Amino acid sequence: MKIKEYILVFLLAVPIHMMGQHRSGFPASGKGVQQFDSDWLFIREDLPEGERPELETHGWKKINLPHDWSIDDLPFQKKDSIVGPFDRTSIGKSATGFTVGGTGWYRKKFSVSFSFL
Repeated sequence: MKIKEYILVFLLAVPIHMMGQHRSGFPASGKGVQQFDSDWLFIREDLPEGERPELETHGWKKINLPHDWSIDDLPFQKKDSIVGPFDRTSIGKSATGFTVGGTGWYRKKFSVSFSFL
């Protein structure tokens, strides 16, 4: 390789390496950082007023993020028709991978103390 090619490789490799070193985007001190991926609630329904904080969450599924609800098993499994998350009668057919789609709600309760900020 010529010297110019070495310099180009170096100039491309260093920034890429440095971006991978601190992926969170938060200061290294950890102040203001809280893990937020666990203890979420999820329901696969179109709930009227689902955004209300006082909404009853009995029957919601406890999940951790990341979560892809479109591949959760569908209720009412039917041999040769509904298997796992797939339904042969889905509106999108093969264009949506035979997944049903729809509306789902996520919810998490948390508090923030002033000492954390």
